[in-house]
Amino acid sequence: MNEKRAYSIWAAGGFLLVSFFGVILRLMFVWPVPGVNYSFFLHAHSHFAFSGWIFLALSVLISCQIHGSMLSAGFKKMFMLTLISAFGMLISFSVQGYKLISISFSTLFIFTNFYFTWLVLRDKQFHAGFTRDSLKLLKASLFFLCFSCLGPFALAPLMKMGLKGSVLYQDAIYFYLHMQMNGWMLLAALALIVNRYKIEAGNRSARRWLQIFIWSTLPLYLIFTLWGSQSVVIRGIALAATLLNVFGWFRILISIRNKKPQLPAFIKIALIAVSIKCVFQVVICFPAIGNWAFSQRNLIIGYIHLLMLGAITSVILDSFTFSGLFSGPDIPRLNRSFASVVILYVTLLFLQPALSLISITIPSYQVVLLVISVLFLLLSCLYFRNALRSKTIPGMNKTFNAI
Repeated sequence: MNEKRAYSIWAAGGFLLVSFFGVILRLMFVWPVPGVNYSFFLHAHSHFAFSGWIFLALSVLISCQIHGSMLSAGFKKMFMLTLISAFGMLISFSVQGYKLISISFSTLFIFTNFYFTWLVLRDKQFHAGFTRDSLKLLKASLFFLCFSCLGPFALAPLMKMGLKGSVLYQDAIYFYLHMQMNGWMLLAALALIVNRYKIEAGNRSARRWLQIFIWSTLPLYLIFTLWGSQSVVIRGIALAATLLNVFGWFRILISIRNKKPQLPAFIKIALIAVSIKCVFQVVICFPAIGNWAFSQRNLIIGYIHLLMLGAITSVILDSFTFSGLFSGPDIPRLNRSFASVVILYVTLLFLQPALSLISITIPSYQVVLLVISVLFLLLSCLYFRNALRSKTIPGMNKTFNAI
């Protein structure tokens, strides 16, 4: 079995574990789970989603776009470090939360991010594997991948200053989340789309708006500080950033429309998800709406999952299918099912906070969300089953056959 398929199996396994932890977290809203600390499992779920699923999957797709099915020794070492840090975080955060062991694995993952970036940028075949505009997106995504690390690095000094739990401490966490999700993950996913369909900004104006979309991500971070700041200046800069970001995004959509590619459903869903995200970011800059939105937990979770599931995971699953890493007659049906569940889940997360404004509650809301999370788990099991079929994982003596 080629190495690209082997590491895609690990990524599919990561997707399954993320879904399993999602079920446990949802279950705790319905029934108490003895011996499970919600905060610990939430940290394990989020850290492993970033490392053991999204980072691993995107790095597999990017590295194999450069090298094909056979990887260099450096990339193999990077994947091994990713797996060690990801599973180390999953276990240690589940057991003890933020302690020395989990922080050590988190630090290892951060340095693995730098190592991956160095491997990609120094590779002589890097530029040959991507188009001009996909290179711009990918290089920017790698910048944000490394830049995001300033957030975790700021936490220890803030704790020593007695600021743990303060607004500044939370803003450092949001800095990492924003630069990871809206920077590294989103731009890398878009690079894969642009590269596959050879979408190019056709003129100087389009190229300028592409750059504006990319780099407006930096001041866009300020929208995540509005919950703890009433500064008119910060709100004004945040609003300007969201407007530049949304205008840049719709200019990219025009470039895609002009190319008229035959886009699969997953990619269309991803583009719609990013469009909704960009508009939502503009809306929450207005105080009356933003203050309400930041107080709605399900709305915040909905925003995260709109981006993580609706946009980024959709692109990853479609790219795995396109590359043949997922294959078989059941894949189109599986993809349609996953897309339907994502739409239902995100809609409910946004709908209930909106209905609460007119004092309407969706009956058995938490139970419904739990059932949907179980559907995600079942679908992730089917993806994992597809990836495992008659393949051997490096470093393991056992050949996994179809389940």
